[in-house]
Amino acid sequence: MNQYEQLIARLDAFIRRFYTNKLIRGVLLFLAAALAYYLLVSLGEYYFYFPSWVRFSLLGIFISVGGFALVWLIIIPLLQTQKLGKVISHEKAAQIIGNHFPDVQDKLLNVLQLRSKVGDARESQLLLASIEQKTKELSPIPFQSAVNYSKNKKYLKYILPPVLAGLFILLASPDVLIQSSKRLLSPSKTFIPPAPFEITLKTKNLRVAQFEDIEVIAGTQGKSAPDQMYMLYNGQEILMQKKENGTFAHTFYKVPKNISFQLKAADVLSKTYDIQTWYKPLIKQFRVSVDYPDYTGRKDEMLDNIGDIIAPQGTTLRWVFQTEHTEQMEFIMGHGSPVKMPGQMQQFVYTQTFMRDTSYSILISNKDYAGKDTLKYQVSVIPDQFPSINVQQYNDTLTDNYVLFVGEAGDDYGIRNVSLHYSIQK
Repeated sequence: MNQYEQLIARLDAFIRRFYTNKLIRGVLLFLAAALAYYLLVSLGEYYFYFPSWVRFSLLGIFISVGGFALVWLIIIPLLQTQKLGKVISHEKAAQIIGNHFPDVQDKLLNVLQLRSKVGDARESQLLLASIEQKTKELSPIPFQSAVNYSKNKKYLKYILPPVLAGLFILLASPDVLIQSSKRLLSPSKTFIPPAPFEITLKTKNLRVAQFEDIEVIAGTQGKSAPDQMYMLYNGQEILMQKKENGTFAHTFYKVPKNISFQLKAADVLSKTYDIQTWYKPLIKQFRVSVDYPDYTGRKDEMLDNIGDIIAPQGTTLRWVFQTEHTEQMEFIMGHGSPVKMPGQMQQFVYTQTFMRDTSYSILISNKDYAGKDTLKYQVSVIPDQFPSINVQQYNDTLTDNYVLFVGEAGDDYGIRNVSLHYSIQK
């Protein structure tokens, strides 16, 4: 590489340094302006809750102006460091260097101009020798020192205040930036300033059995307390009852299904709450098939929804229960242990033969019902009495050849026949 090529390489290095310096300055200015704008807008949004159109405008300004500044101050200088786009010529670089080294400008420009003439007269060895001599004289000059990076320190005064202010806010109250940023990035949403109090629900369990009552109790937390609170549900706004401890209550009677509601006090609206109804196990109906013992001569029959039964001894009863929301049914005889009834499709069946008076209980349950509903009934058994007979004897007083027996025979289910068994003894 000859002296002139080395000179051109040094000029190219200077041009890269020139644009690198411009890039550093652009980054500092861009960050200072962007951070200052962000902090001012964030503080304003945090305290004043800008309407949607203002947030749209502020976001549009940041994107448009910030995008333009990003391209002008950073992207273009970055490309120019790689000789992409429009960059200064060697002659312009020589002038800039000459401003820093006054004795060099004329020599440097003269070398560049002589080199351009050599292109038209390659045969001129005299020009080439002159260029080589002048280039050698310029070699000790540090061109890159004409660009001083340290001069960019003066721009730190623009970036340090917003950086320090941002750090202080992050350490002291990070919600200022977090909450305002969320709202600024959602310009189409409407945000309501926080109220001087917060509505809190005191009722912890919002699950209730279907067609039972539930009382909803609410209160407030904050600097002030409202005098009234309203229950909002099903398009209605109902004044709640104020209690002595500063809470408010409302009772939903015989809740048939799930209910969604909100609480409102002094234009402060709570989130939506849901009352979840669960279904108690229910016996819709039941039938009892009565199978009388043969000795009674009675025809079997069917009883509907009759739990207390009077039946002859040895009667077999078969219950068929039609239920709703029931997962398990158990049958208890007297003080015995529960016996699980077989069942499917909400139908449960149980069969039992009764020989004596017995009380029985029916237990129904499901997964939502922690307890068990119990139905208690009584089966009264009519014991089978022994047959009775009353006989009177009449003797023939004239001939003493005849004996007459007269009597009555009875049974609780009738007499089919009476037989006389006798023997004659002489």
